[in-house]
Amino acid sequence: MIDLGTMVLVLPWHEPLKLAGNIALLGVLLGVLLGGRKLNIGVGRGFAVREFNALRIPYAESRGRMQECLDIVRTALTQEFSYEGEYFSIPRTTIRPRPQTTDLTRDLLMTWASAESLKMAAHNGAAPLFTNYRGWDALATTYAPPAQPRNEVSAARAEAVAARRPGSSPPASRCPSAPRSG
Repeated sequence: MIDLGTMVLVLPWHEPLKLAGNIALLGVLLGVLLGGRKLNIGVGRGFAVREFNALRIPYAESRGRMQECLDIVRTALTQEFSYEGEYFSIPRTTIRPRPQTTDLTRDLLMTWASAESLKMAAHNGAAPLFTNYRGWDALATTYAPPAQPRNEVSAARAEAVAARRPGSSPPASRCPSAPRSG
């Protein structure tokens, strides 16, 4: 059976409630209409200022917008919620259609191009999504041995875990009723 993935959804470019609804709809279509196929969700922050400018979104807000969007999407796909953040304010609501499974964002994939975004991926428990955003020539001159990205991800995850209090869950969301994952 072949599953389907999104590659990279550049989260700061999206209205998170609409994005969560679209993800849920795609999950329902795959699960119900196409015989139980799994939806793999890949996200990223984006890196080209000109793309943000075209959408009239300040690039300086991209990291904060990405985290808020991720918090909202993850929560919207699991329960009724409300959200109050710096960039988004959402009154108590739920999305339709409701997802057929509760694990649409459990196996989230995230791409990064900076150490800060790598830490964000680790903090959110996202698996690495490797993309070639610089082109083949740059890739050939900056190629890292396969162990290097793995070691960087492991170090960032260890740092994120160490920053938590013993026995606490990761700070997955600022949504008042958001679920916590371990």
